[in-house]
Amino acid sequence: SNMEACRRLCLLTLVSSLLLVFIVTSAANPSSTSSSLRASGGSSRGGEKVTLALYYETLCPYCSNCIVNYLPKIFDGGLIDIVDLKLVPYGNAKIGNNNSITCQMACPRLGTLCLISYLLCFSSLSLMVSSFTPPAAAAAALLTDSSEKVSLGLYYESLCPYSANFIVNYLVKIFYNGLIDYVDLNLVPWGNAKLIDNTTFQCQHGPAECLLNTIEACAIGVWPDVNEHFPFIYCVETLVYEQKYPEWETCFEKLNLDPTPVTECYSSGYGNELELKYAAETNALQPRHTYVPWVVVNGEPLYDDYENFVSYVCKAYKGTKVPEACSDLSHSSVRKERSNSIHPVCYSEETTKSTLSRIRSAVASWVHQVNTIASM
Repeated sequence: SNMEACRRLCLLTLVSSLLLVFIVTSAANPSSTSSSLRASGGSSRGGEKVTLALYYETLCPYCSNCIVNYLPKIFDGGLIDIVDLKLVPYGNAKIGNNNSITCQMACPRLGTLCLISYLLCFSSLSLMVSSFTPPAAAAAALLTDSSEKVSLGLYYESLCPYSANFIVNYLVKIFYNGLIDYVDLNLVPWGNAKLIDNTTFQCQHGPAECLLNTIEACAIGVWPDVNEHFPFIYCVETLVYEQKYPEWETCFEKLNLDPTPVTECYSSGYGNELELKYAAETNALQPRHTYVPWVVVNGEPLYDDYENFVSYVCKAYKGTKVPEACSDLSHSSVRKERSNSIHPVCYSEETTKSTLSRIRSAVASWVHQVNTIASM
């Protein structure tokens, strides 16, 4: 039953708040850690031990990654002899008025709210670890050099159903397969809008789209960290995907967000300025975009093969540590996925709805794929 499933999830349990003080500190200053270990001779009296506490929940993938791939190292290297390890499996659960416990991940079904909570796991982790000394965006920040990250850009418009589909069913995957640690994700909510003059514009799907484009631009502006603004955009685009976009304001409540910064951004006109900035960024694309969603990896557009963006990110990544999301990809599987290259899009001009324009887009995508495969 759903109640039994929730009970079991709570028993397993409860998400994010990863307090890795010692791991972060020792990663920043490994020499002091190793010298302490040598001085102790591999053992330590209880009073000399360093307290290492891990506050976690079992269904947060980043907690699991830490426990499986990093925490065991203190046992392998003998560091456990000088550490007083404390594990606290509670995370972001909440205690109700009747002393009942509600787990963050204990949804009756794996629906929108669970996915949003899943995203918030990493968001809250980033906020907590940012206060550490030395500061770090997250534990993964110690493992991935920012210079090695792949640039991933999504140029879209809020009410294009194909943009919503891409965000809700494809882009979100990089947050729970860990690939977000290896990319710089840039969301640009402008799409096929047109400038009327220097300060006003018209959106392809009408005033409602202009509203949501601006709201999403404001979310990016007031919450610059992608781990903070993406859950909100994901929530809004889920409502678009479900044809419930007039309910977009419910996303503030669902995510426990204060709406004031976003609504003030919109009402003050700052959101309009952000949209004009995104207009300039979109119009500067080379080659120019002809539809949305328009996905770009390290400056190269993926054309109609945008749903296969993970393969391109993996190929573009030049770091020494292979992302787990890339390790399962083979050349044969990538080529097989690329064989189906025509995906629905929202074209930028009325004339591009013609068969000729669709053929032009498909040919451009095919040429790009042939060149990419030839270089593999």
